[in-house]
Amino acid sequence: MRSRRSYEAIKRRKKQVFIRRIILLSVISIFLLGMSVFISDYSVDAHTEMDQSIEDEVSSKCKYYTCIEVSSGDSLWSIAERYMDDHDGSIYDYINELKAINDLESSNIHVGQYLTVPYYHK
Repeated sequence: MRSRRSYEAIKRRKKQVFIRRIILLSVISIFLLGMSVFISDYSVDAHTEMDQSIEDEVSSKCKYYTCIEVSSGDSLWSIAERYMDDHDGSIYDYINELKAINDLESSNIHVGQYLTVPYYHK
């Protein structure tokens, strides 16, 4: 009888140890999973902020082009005042760029004429 009782006790003890191990492994797994989610969220946020600051810096330096129709009263000077930015240098540099882009030999422009105009994203 004693051996049967001790066998039952050993069997119960093994089952308890097994259950405790399963619980411990589950707790450790959940903790590691939670930490990996926390760490990955932190990395993504830092990366996103860095991407946004790089994007802002790049977009402020990128030159874009648009096509405009010359209206009554427009001149290269007035167009330059409307579209130029600090990145363009002087107004004379900008007007020379307008002339080069649009293959203009003089500063004469006409109502209804289309011009390609450079600008920086704001």
